[in-house]
Amino acid sequence: MVIKKMFEPSYNWHFTKNEPYKHYFKSFYKQFKRLSASDPDSLLDNVISECNKAINEFNFLRDSGIVFPNNGGGEHLSTWITVINLWKRDITR
Repeated sequence: MVIKKMFEPSYNWHFTKNEPYKHYFKSFYKQFKRLSASDPDSLLDNVISECNKAINEFNFLRDSGIVFPNNGGGEHLSTWITVINLWKRDITR
């Protein structure tokens, strides 16, 4: 319901509106629940999968014409994947 309201033509986007924050925290909670249900052996792979999904979603939105601020480019996701891969390599040695 929150998302639907945000995409109505009359919705007045502003950082003080609570709907985007509600959506963010609900989404984050669902993602946390999904990842916390992972078995320990697949947890890191599942986190990498979530990062890749986020990259794909970002690319879709960007390619659809949505312009993000300079600090909203998603560059941190590839860094997270790299760090997780390095950490996985180190813990399996």
